[in-house]
Amino acid sequence: MYRKNSRELLATDYVLAQLFPNHQIDYCCNNHCTIEDAALKKQIDVPTLLPEIQNLNTPGIHEAEDFNSFPLDALTTYIIHKHHRYALEKIPEIKQYLNTLCSAYGDTHPTLFAINNQFCKAAGELCVHMKEEEQTIFPAIRKMVLIKQSGARLSLFHFGSVLPPLQMMRSAHALEYKRLQEIKSLTNGYALPQGACQTYQITLLALRQFEANFEHYIQLENNILFPKAEALRDCLF
Repeated sequence: MYRKNSRELLATDYVLAQLFPNHQIDYCCNNHCTIEDAALKKQIDVPTLLPEIQNLNTPGIHEAEDFNSFPLDALTTYIIHKHHRYALEKIPEIKQYLNTLCSAYGDTHPTLFAINNQFCKAAGELCVHMKEEEQTIFPAIRKMVLIKQSGARLSLFHFGSVLPPLQMMRSAHALEYKRLQEIKSLTNGYALPQGACQTYQITLLALRQFEANFEHYIQLENNILFPKAEALRDCLF
């Protein structure tokens, strides 16, 4: 199992994603290295992970969807309703929180301005990214599913450029992930400064949850949706 790369492992056992952040293992955008290599890079003795993995897989402790079994069209719908809608709802809230903190604490906590700047950049790129998915990528995937169901076999010429290169989307994921990791670093892992007010606490919690949502989102796409969409495209054309 440990010799599988992160993408292969998470596609079949997504619950393991809950384990990696606890050990600072990068499993989002550097997921072609093996779990063993990633653990050794962090100076983690791989066998020590076994009890935690067993606990994660204990029935009743964690509930996890088998996203690898989702039909591709259903997975696109899930991503929109679960992750896109969440991001669109939370982005204005977090921006407001950060603006409030910058006004109240910017003089004594100047890193708040850098955090605000990074979040606004990441949020802007993410909104463009999600719109591209909803208007182009996901409809193309659904169209391919319908073509397969009908038994038709078309040339790539007839299908046109409806499905842009998915590597561009992966690159966008990596950039947005890097910005969110910079926010995490600037906040010292979302650590509360001494005497932090309630707004400060809410803001850091919101940022932590936003990062977790984003990580889940790009795992579903990088490890399951995109590889399967590419395989379907190759099968059809």
